[in-house]
Amino acid sequence: MNSQTPRVLFTSMLIASILTFLGCTIEQSKSPASTISSDDETASGDVSSSDEHPTATGLQEYRDEAHKLSFSYPLEWGVSVVEKSTPESGTGEKTTISFSNDSLWRTNYGYGLPTFYIETIDYKLGAATDIPPIPFSAIDFSKTEEALSESLVPYQGASLAVEKVVLDHSSALKVVETGIDMSGTAYSRLYYLCPKYDTTQQLNLGIFLSPNLESSIDTVLKSIKFLQSGESGSDMDNWITYKNVTHGFNVSYPKDWSIRSGYDSENEKIILDDQSRSFHLEPLEQLSKHQGFPPGISIMIHTDAEFEELVNDLQNNNEGSWQTSIDGFDATVYKRLEVAYYQLTTVPKKNIEIIVRVDTNFEMDEQFTGIYRSIRFQ
Repeated sequence: MNSQTPRVLFTSMLIASILTFLGCTIEQSKSPASTISSDDETASGDVSSSDEHPTATGLQEYRDEAHKLSFSYPLEWGVSVVEKSTPESGTGEKTTISFSNDSLWRTNYGYGLPTFYIETIDYKLGAATDIPPIPFSAIDFSKTEEALSESLVPYQGASLAVEKVVLDHSSALKVVETGIDMSGTAYSRLYYLCPKYDTTQQLNLGIFLSPNLESSIDTVLKSIKFLQSGESGSDMDNWITYKNVTHGFNVSYPKDWSIRSGYDSENEKIILDDQSRSFHLEPLEQLSKHQGFPPGISIMIHTDAEFEELVNDLQNNNEGSWQTSIDGFDATVYKRLEVAYYQLTTVPKKNIEIIVRVDTNFEMDEQFTGIYRSIRFQ
């Protein structure tokens, strides 16, 4: 054996060890340590010019059964810190979810971590410093993005860029606010607003973050789940799932409901034909009480020509519309009340129309919402 070999091997191993140590040191300097902080100040004003922030190496879940909310966030944010408060004046309750490493991020990167807000429907802004400064009650999804950008401006000197987005099948707004603060310094703020996200339509969600985090917040936004009745218990575990291979969709419904493509009223018999292009879900007890269609949900499959005609009609005749998502597919909801339809949802890529049939003054309860949200495409 060559006498130089051991020396060469030893030298190579030494160099590799040094490089490995340096690599670990550099990597650790980019990621803040998990330190608990009592500083819960919300980020505002100028943000740092630093372009660097840690890349998430893993996610952990925040889950709030009481407020029907769950989402995943990077381990680098630390642990969630939850505070509840009532406004200085007015009514309602506000729950704030921040993260323990916020102060450390401010020190290392010049901007803080996102803050989540859950407000009850009757919450009134308690102070001018409330963030987000836009009341949820002012959001009207029937307006265009341009109209919303003008109508939601919180105070003089600020300007908004509003975009309609979807958080877990629920309509929401992405808002970029820019302006000049009282010290004469330019600022930029980013927040997401999702009103009435729960089935009882009593809860509003706001997310406030630095624009520097916009590129890395997408994973968190996609993980948001608005928990429905049964998702935190076993109610929906007992629901029935209908799978239609012909048209490529699934839908779940309670055991005291039915799904049909037709109904033999003389023999009180439900007809279900997978080849049909219309399917109706209703409570069983309603079937014999109504002429025609009782309150329920219908799934209609259209040809290309039929769907185009339908959309043209809905665009010209509706009491409001907004963008949403059904199982990840873009969809549009049209509110139409003159024929007792609460809302009609069109899913272009599937040529599918989803109709919620109710009385004019109806508000969707947990069963209606659960069925609507259970629809999946194969």
